[in-house]
Amino acid sequence: MRRLPILSVALLLLVLPAAVAAEDGWADRLRPAAEALWQQAGPSRRIAARPVPADVTGLPVEVAAEIDRALVEALLRTAPVAGRLLDRAGLPVAWEEATSFRGTSGETLLREAAVDALVIPSAHATADGISVAATLVAVAGGDTGRLLAAVPAVVLPGAVDRLTARPPAVAAKAAGVALADAVRQGLDPSARFRAAVRLSGERSPFGDWFLDQVAEHLTARLAERPLYVSRPLRNADVGGRPVALRLEAEIWDHGRQVEVHLRATAEAAEARASARLDAAALPAHFRPLTPEGGRLGTGFRIADGAAAVGAELRRDELAVAAEAVARALLVDEALDRRDPVPPVARSRAAVADAWRRLAEAVPYDESWSGAAGDRNASARRLRARVARLGGPEAPELSATLERSVYRPGEPLRVRATVARGRAFLALYAWQADGTVVRVAPIREAAAVTAEAGRRIELPGPRDAEIAAAPMPGASESLEALVVVASAVPFVPDRLAPAAGGSADASRAAAVSAGAFLDRVAGLDRARLRLAVLPYRVRAAE
Repeated sequence: MRRLPILSVALLLLVLPAAVAAEDGWADRLRPAAEALWQQAGPSRRIAARPVPADVTGLPVEVAAEIDRALVEALLRTAPVAGRLLDRAGLPVAWEEATSFRGTSGETLLREAAVDALVIPSAHATADGISVAATLVAVAGGDTGRLLAAVPAVVLPGAVDRLTARPPAVAAKAAGVALADAVRQGLDPSARFRAAVRLSGERSPFGDWFLDQVAEHLTARLAERPLYVSRPLRNADVGGRPVALRLEAEIWDHGRQVEVHLRATAEAAEARASARLDAAALPAHFRPLTPEGGRLGTGFRIADGAAAVGAELRRDELAVAAEAVARALLVDEALDRRDPVPPVARSRAAVADAWRRLAEAVPYDESWSGAAGDRNASARRLRARVARLGGPEAPELSATLERSVYRPGEPLRVRATVARGRAFLALYAWQADGTVVRVAPIREAAAVTAEAGRRIELPGPRDAEIAAAPMPGASESLEALVVVASAVPFVPDRLAPAAGGSADASRAAAVSAGAFLDRVAGLDRARLRLAVLPYRVRAAE
């Protein structure tokens, strides 16, 4: 039989009579979890509950004790007739031996007490209260080490204000462990993980410094074996299953204390935790975090995009492709999309998909760094804010191109409709070199008016016809038409100048894509919609 680690009794068995009241309502909230634990344990099982370790969770000792009382009360209330929650009165003489620090192992104590299964709770602070989850592990006979059940987290209200302000290193460790335990619970309670962490959300020097510490403890905890579990134990001997994890924080400066609300996501799992830092313990070069207190952060996010030469992506297209990916990743993060674009584009189809991601939000105030890594790859880092588009008053826009592939010289035309109300439209060409020009309206200063249910063609009859054209010297180029639809009038020329009479003239008149997006973000965003329609220009073979 595999031996369990040596445990002090304080970490092994918790016994409290039901008459000792826990925090109001906590036992009731834990009741469904307790019922699920008994159901998996079996009707005639004897179980013991491991207390919440305050030193690991970062919770005040009195809060951890209240959680212990509530859990025991819930287990006592839901125990089946033949089931038994072991209390101190039921322990054999081994209890006294263990409490006298004579080294009695946890395995011996549990065996002599005839315990069949051990409840292992985990708890940590969140912005909404205390999140409590639990696993049930067999500790008797041939089943020792088998994971019997893992119940999802229950949030117990209140008590967050009682968190102790701690030095950053201590708070980071507790938060990292809490997030790791919750992520493991959501992914696979029986597995080890080799996590690659990416920082996201609004960024700041202090935030990155603290998140780096949290990430270190988070990854270390995920790489450890799950507590007491030996069967099934997946990915135990190969360093753990690889998993990509995103970590972000919302930070509030309250003068003497700093409150940090953390969020970690990996695949379908999400974990949240809160930490309270002693501001006096922060490194001096970070203080004060803000001039007058409040939320830390300027709204800037960071994303890394890359592109590599592929079957249909040339070297001269790599920089624009990498920037398209970075913009899309920034928007995906801001919108919390579950299916972000791949971080490396290797085809024009991947770039087209990245452009389409800008229909619901656009980056602005962009600054770029990075360049071509070698002749066959490019990497670009984007730091920018994100403007979300749309709202109840925004037009319901539908726009299509006639086809997705054009020959040089063929006319480009968009068909657009709005489902309700009136909308004001303009059409822009996002060129293969990453610049933008206006293609409709050309001769009118005002945007094109579209009534609900009526199809509009852009360019219109009063506009010059625009023809598809690849970049000079290229047999194929990827470009896009962008329809801007607003519920209120706007001046189309303020977003980008009109196209010239030739492809060269249009490229000379164009503005950068970053300038175009800045100006889009300056419109009434809540009443704005975009449609991004990529197409290819392919020369005849």
